[in-house]
Amino acid sequence: MGITKDDTQEVLVVDFPKGRYRYYEIRISNPENEPIRVLNVGRYKYSEIFGKYMEVKITDFLQTDSSNKKTYLYFPGLEKNYFADKMGFDIRYQSDYYRNARLVQTSDETPRRTWIISAFNLSSKSQNIVQVDSRIDKRTQIEIENNDNPPLKIEQIIIFQLYRYITVYLEHNKRYALFCGNKKLNKPQYDIVHFEKDIPRNLSLLEIGALQKMPVEEDAVKKTSFFESAFFLWTVISVVGLLLLLMCYQIIRRK
Repeated sequence: MGITKDDTQEVLVVDFPKGRYRYYEIRISNPENEPIRVLNVGRYKYSEIFGKYMEVKITDFLQTDSSNKKTYLYFPGLEKNYFADKMGFDIRYQSDYYRNARLVQTSDETPRRTWIISAFNLSSKSQNIVQVDSRIDKRTQIEIENNDNPPLKIEQIIIFQLYRYITVYLEHNKRYALFCGNKKLNKPQYDIVHFEKDIPRNLSLLEIGALQKMPVEEDAVKKTSFFESAFFLWTVISVVGLLLLLMCYQIIRRK
Protein backbone atom coordinates (compact mmCIF):
# COMPACT_ATOMS: atom_id res chain seq x y z
CA MET A 1 0.00 0.00 0.00
CA GLY A 2 1.42 3.38 -0.97
CA ILE A 3 0.15 6.59 0.65
CA THR A 4 0.59 9.99 -0.95
CA LYS A 5 -0.27 13.50 0.26
CA ASP A 6 -3.31 13.75 -1.97
CA ASP A 7 -4.96 10.35 -1.68
CA THR A 8 -4.51 6.74 -0.67
CA GLN A 9 -3.60 3.99 -3.11
CA GLU A 10 -3.70 0.28 -2.42
CA VAL A 11 -2.60 -2.67 -4.54
CA LEU A 12 -4.70 -5.77 -3.97
CA VAL A 13 -3.36 -9.08 -5.25
CA VAL A 14 -5.89 -11.94 -5.44
CA ASP A 15 -4.88 -15.52 -6.17
CA PHE A 16 -7.40 -17.57 -8.16
CA PRO A 17 -7.31 -21.38 -8.23
CA LYS A 18 -6.98 -23.09 -11.57
CA GLY A 19 -10.30 -23.55 -13.36
CA ARG A 20 -12.15 -23.10 -16.63
CA TYR A 21 -14.16 -20.10 -15.54
CA ARG A 22 -14.24 -17.34 -18.13
CA TYR A 23 -15.16 -14.51 -15.78
CA TYR A 24 -14.72 -13.73 -12.11
CA GLU A 25 -16.74 -11.26 -10.07
CA ILE A 26 -15.19 -9.11 -7.35
CA ARG A 27 -17.50 -7.26 -4.97
CA ILE A 28 -16.11 -4.36 -2.96
CA SER A 29 -17.88 -3.17 0.18
CA ASN A 30 -17.15 0.51 0.77
CA PRO A 31 -18.46 2.09 4.02
CA GLU A 32 -17.04 5.51 3.08
CA ASN A 33 -19.03 8.28 1.43
CA GLU A 34 -16.64 8.68 -1.48
CA PRO A 35 -16.71 5.88 -4.06
CA ILE A 36 -13.62 3.76 -4.67
CA ARG A 37 -11.90 4.42 -7.96
CA VAL A 38 -10.34 1.34 -9.54
CA LEU A 39 -7.29 2.57 -11.44
CA ASN A 40 -6.24 -0.66 -13.13
CA VAL A 41 -7.13 -4.34 -13.22
CA GLY A 42 -4.83 -6.85 -14.83
CA ARG A 43 -2.80 -9.99 -14.50
CA TYR A 44 0.77 -9.94 -13.24
CA LYS A 45 3.10 -11.88 -15.44
CA TYR A 46 5.91 -11.27 -12.96
CA SER A 47 6.33 -8.87 -10.10
CA GLU A 48 8.92 -7.69 -7.61
CA ILE A 49 8.11 -7.48 -3.92
CA PHE A 50 9.68 -4.46 -2.28
CA GLY A 51 10.40 -4.10 1.41
CA LYS A 52 13.01 -6.86 1.52
CA TYR A 53 15.71 -6.82 4.16
CA MET A 54 19.39 -7.70 3.99
CA GLU A 55 20.78 -9.44 7.07
CA VAL A 56 24.12 -8.44 8.58
CA LYS A 57 25.22 -10.75 11.38
CA ILE A 58 27.17 -9.09 14.19
CA THR A 59 29.25 -11.51 16.22
CA ASP A 60 31.99 -9.12 17.34
CA PHE A 61 30.37 -7.55 20.39
CA LEU A 62 31.02 -7.58 24.12
CA GLN A 63 28.52 -8.50 26.83
CA THR A 64 28.99 -7.20 30.37
CA ASP A 65 26.69 -8.33 33.18
CA SER A 66 26.94 -5.54 35.75
CA SER A 67 26.24 -5.66 39.47
CA ASN A 68 23.48 -3.05 39.00
CA LYS A 69 21.22 -5.80 37.57
CA LYS A 70 21.82 -4.70 33.99
CA THR A 71 23.44 -6.27 30.93
CA TYR A 72 25.42 -4.04 28.58
CA LEU A 73 26.23 -4.88 24.98
CA TYR A 74 29.08 -2.98 23.28
CA PHE A 75 30.39 -2.94 19.70
CA PRO A 76 34.06 -1.88 19.98
CA GLY A 77 35.15 -4.05 17.04
CA LEU A 78 32.91 -2.47 14.40
CA GLU A 79 35.13 -1.00 11.68
CA LYS A 80 32.17 0.36 9.73
CA ASN A 81 28.99 2.17 10.64
CA TYR A 82 25.76 0.31 9.91
CA PHE A 83 22.29 1.75 9.60
CA ALA A 84 19.83 -0.69 11.12
CA ASP A 85 16.16 -0.57 10.24
CA LYS A 86 15.57 -3.55 12.52
CA MET A 87 17.63 -5.61 14.93
CA GLY A 88 17.27 -9.27 15.84
CA PHE A 89 18.64 -11.06 18.91
CA ASP A 90 19.54 -14.73 19.24
CA ILE A 91 19.15 -15.38 22.98
CA ARG A 92 19.94 -18.44 25.07
CA TYR A 93 18.05 -18.85 28.34
CA GLN A 94 16.81 -21.86 30.28
CA SER A 95 13.25 -20.64 30.91
CA ASP A 96 10.80 -17.97 29.81
CA TYR A 97 11.91 -14.37 30.08
CA TYR A 98 10.65 -10.85 29.54
CA ARG A 99 13.14 -7.98 29.74
CA ASN A 100 13.04 -4.27 29.04
CA ALA A 101 15.89 -2.99 26.89
CA ARG A 102 16.96 0.20 25.20
CA LEU A 103 19.37 1.29 22.50
CA VAL A 104 21.70 4.06 23.67
CA GLN A 105 24.12 6.24 21.72
CA THR A 106 27.11 8.04 23.27
CA SER A 107 29.05 11.02 21.97
CA ASP A 108 32.78 11.66 21.69
CA GLU A 109 32.55 14.80 23.78
CA THR A 110 34.13 15.21 27.21
CA PRO A 111 32.22 14.66 29.42
CA ARG A 112 30.37 12.07 27.36
CA ARG A 113 26.73 12.66 26.58
CA THR A 114 24.26 9.78 26.12
CA TRP A 115 20.76 9.66 24.70
CA ILE A 116 18.20 6.92 24.17
CA ILE A 117 17.54 5.95 20.56
CA SER A 118 14.91 3.25 21.02
CA ALA A 119 13.22 1.27 23.80
CA PHE A 120 11.94 -2.28 23.28
CA ASN A 121 11.25 -5.60 25.00
CA LEU A 122 12.96 -8.99 24.70
CA SER A 123 10.69 -11.95 25.32
CA SER A 124 10.76 -15.71 24.91
CA LYS A 125 7.26 -15.46 23.40
CA SER A 126 8.43 -13.35 20.43
CA GLN A 127 11.02 -13.51 17.67
CA ASN A 128 12.99 -10.67 19.29
CA ILE A 129 13.11 -8.58 16.14
CA VAL A 130 12.64 -4.91 16.97
CA GLN A 131 12.40 -1.71 14.93
CA VAL A 132 15.22 0.73 15.68
CA ASP A 133 15.90 2.95 12.62
CA SER A 134 19.28 3.98 13.92
CA ARG A 135 23.00 3.91 13.19
CA ILE A 136 25.09 1.22 14.86
CA ASP A 137 28.76 2.02 15.48
CA LYS A 138 31.44 1.85 18.16
CA ARG A 139 29.60 4.36 20.34
CA THR A 140 26.37 2.33 20.41
CA GLN A 141 25.40 0.23 23.39
CA ILE A 142 22.36 -1.82 24.42
CA GLU A 143 21.16 -1.90 28.00
CA ILE A 144 19.00 -4.81 29.24
CA GLU A 145 17.16 -4.64 32.58
CA ASN A 146 17.53 -7.97 34.39
CA ASN A 147 15.94 -6.94 37.70
CA ASP A 148 16.34 -9.97 40.02
CA ASN A 149 16.64 -12.52 37.21
CA PRO A 150 19.80 -14.16 35.87
CA PRO A 151 21.23 -12.30 32.86
CA LEU A 152 20.41 -13.38 29.34
CA LYS A 153 23.09 -14.88 27.10
CA ILE A 154 23.14 -13.04 23.76
CA GLU A 155 24.50 -15.46 21.18
CA GLN A 156 24.19 -13.26 18.11
CA ILE A 157 22.85 -9.91 16.94
CA ILE A 158 21.48 -9.45 13.43
CA ILE A 159 21.06 -6.09 11.75
CA PHE A 160 18.30 -5.89 9.14
CA GLN A 161 18.87 -3.28 6.44
CA LEU A 162 16.00 -2.39 4.14
CA TYR A 163 16.86 -2.62 0.46
CA ARG A 164 17.02 0.76 -1.26
CA TYR A 165 16.35 0.94 -4.99
CA ILE A 166 17.58 3.30 -7.68
CA THR A 167 16.52 3.40 -11.33
CA VAL A 168 19.22 3.99 -13.94
CA TYR A 169 19.49 3.75 -17.71
CA LEU A 170 22.08 1.18 -18.76
CA GLU A 171 23.20 0.29 -22.26
CA HIS A 172 23.91 -3.22 -23.45
CA ASN A 173 27.47 -4.62 -23.42
CA LYS A 174 28.87 -1.79 -21.30
CA ARG A 175 30.46 -1.95 -17.88
CA TYR A 176 29.24 0.30 -15.08
CA ALA A 177 30.53 1.07 -11.62
CA LEU A 178 28.73 2.68 -8.72
CA PHE A 179 30.80 5.02 -6.56
CA CYS A 180 29.50 6.14 -3.17
CA GLY A 181 30.73 7.59 0.06
CA ASN A 182 32.64 10.54 -1.42
CA LYS A 183 31.18 13.73 0.06
CA LYS A 184 32.93 15.86 -2.56
CA LEU A 185 30.89 14.35 -5.40
CA ASN A 186 28.08 16.50 -6.75
CA LYS A 187 24.59 15.11 -7.24
CA PRO A 188 24.20 14.09 -10.91
CA GLN A 189 21.52 15.76 -12.99
CA TYR A 190 19.91 13.52 -15.60
CA ASP A 191 16.97 13.99 -17.94
CA ILE A 192 15.34 10.83 -16.57
CA VAL A 193 13.95 12.71 -13.54
CA HIS A 194 11.49 14.45 -15.88
CA PHE A 195 10.13 11.11 -17.11
CA GLU A 196 9.65 9.37 -13.77
CA LYS A 197 5.97 8.66 -14.44
CA ASP A 198 6.80 7.01 -17.77
CA ILE A 199 9.13 4.41 -16.22
CA PRO A 200 7.54 0.93 -16.22
CA ARG A 201 6.86 -0.55 -12.83
CA ASN A 202 8.19 -4.04 -13.52
CA LEU A 203 11.84 -3.42 -14.31
CA SER A 204 14.64 -5.93 -14.27
CA LEU A 205 16.64 -5.93 -11.06
CA LEU A 206 20.41 -6.15 -10.98
CA GLU A 207 22.21 -7.82 -8.11
CA ILE A 208 25.01 -5.80 -6.53
CA GLY A 209 28.11 -7.70 -5.52
CA ALA A 210 30.40 -7.06 -2.59
CA LEU A 211 31.33 -3.44 -2.07
CA GLN A 212 34.98 -2.57 -2.56
CA LYS A 213 36.80 0.32 -0.99
CA MET A 214 38.34 2.44 -3.72
CA PRO A 215 41.41 4.58 -2.99
CA VAL A 216 40.72 8.29 -3.15
CA GLU A 217 42.77 9.90 -5.88
CA GLU A 218 44.47 12.95 -4.48
CA ASP A 219 45.54 15.82 -6.67
CA ALA A 220 49.02 15.26 -8.00
CA VAL A 221 51.60 17.49 -6.33
CA LYS A 222 53.06 19.86 -8.88
CA LYS A 223 56.82 19.51 -9.08
CA THR A 224 58.58 22.86 -8.77
CA SER A 225 61.55 23.59 -10.99
CA PHE A 226 64.95 24.78 -9.71
CA PHE A 227 64.12 28.38 -10.56
CA GLU A 228 60.93 28.16 -8.47
CA SER A 229 62.59 26.55 -5.47
CA ALA A 230 63.09 28.39 -2.20
CA PHE A 231 66.87 27.92 -2.42
CA PHE A 232 67.07 29.76 -5.75
CA LEU A 233 64.81 32.60 -4.56
CA TRP A 234 66.78 33.14 -1.37
CA THR A 235 70.03 33.06 -3.39
CA VAL A 236 68.74 35.79 -5.70
CA ILE A 237 67.59 37.90 -2.74
CA SER A 238 70.98 37.49 -1.06
CA VAL A 239 72.90 38.47 -4.21
CA VAL A 240 70.70 41.52 -4.77
CA GLY A 241 71.16 42.51 -1.13
CA LEU A 242 74.94 42.23 -1.39
CA LEU A 243 74.96 44.33 -4.58
CA LEU A 244 72.90 47.04 -2.85
CA LEU A 245 75.27 47.04 0.12
CA LEU A 246 78.27 47.29 -2.23
CA MET A 247 76.73 50.20 -4.11
CA CYS A 248 75.95 52.04 -0.87
CA TYR A 249 79.50 51.47 0.37
CA GLN A 250 80.99 52.92 -2.82
CA ILE A 251 78.71 55.97 -2.65
CA ILE A 252 79.69 56.63 0.94
CA ARG A 253 83.38 56.26 0.08
CA ARG A 254 83.24 58.85 -2.71
CA LYS A 255 81.82 61.40 -0.35
